[in-house]
Amino acid sequence: MTEWNGIMPSHFSRGSKSVAHQVLQALQGLKMGEKDQDGGCKLTSQEKDLDRITREVAAGNKQH
Repeated sequence: MTEWNGIMPSHFSRGSKSVAHQVLQALQGLKMGEKDQDGGCKLTSQEKDLDRITREVAAGNKQH
């Protein structure tokens, strides 16, 4: 019979808002995100092209 040491506690923790802000700033620096008129952010066409290329490469890898 195994020894019962209780339950494992949850390790969830809320992330820092500054991390998300820094990621968005980095994307804007790479010209993959831009500020919206409403104060939000949206993807640029460059990011959409990168997503398209990624999908094509992934589809090509599945065929082999």
